[in-house]
Amino acid sequence: MEISKPSFAQLIKVLNGEIKSLDPFILLDIRLFALRFYSKEKFDQLSINSHVDSSVDLYEFSPFKNGQNLIKHGISFKQTLKCEDFGCLAVDYHDPKQDEKRSIIFSVYSSKHHNSILPLGVDFHESDPKICMTIATNRLNKIRFISSRLFKIDDCRKHLKSTFRDIHAENKDAREKFINSCNSILDKAIEITRQDDGSST
Repeated sequence: MEISKPSFAQLIKVLNGEIKSLDPFILLDIRLFALRFYSKEKFDQLSINSHVDSSVDLYEFSPFKNGQNLIKHGISFKQTLKCEDFGCLAVDYHDPKQDEKRSIIFSVYSSKHHNSILPLGVDFHESDPKICMTIATNRLNKIRFISSRLFKIDDCRKHLKSTFRDIHAENKDAREKFINSCNSILDKAIEITRQDDGSST
């Protein structure tokens, strides 16, 4: 499991109690991620696959993966649910590594509608709003979160191609169709941001 130097520094700050007023479940999830990062064997012994905040009627997620997402990307899975039109703009695909159907969900996260400070103190006033790109699957009629990231609008297409470079890697036509579908949905998400700031004609 890889982690960048800035993310590692953020993790140490949380573990040392330097970041205050974190939600108890967020703190728990980050500590679970830290344990798995340092010792997968000890983490597996705990067998903590869920808790009351990670599994409800609408969604579910792995607590340690939520902690990992917070440390690496600065946003929790529950926060993605606050994104405008979450779940309305999505593209389905087959993940070859996990051999399962997944969805890329595009939505808009803006400080105009939500707290501009993310749980770990990541301020994103710069280039606000942002596009939230979530990868999820459906399990027992629940959204199962896998990852969520915020991108500047201008960077979305570049990250889209690099993040999903393995999808339809052996079939050029299928890959082009997949990327075009993503770009079409992304255009709709970007249009929402323009409507929000009044720049839409």
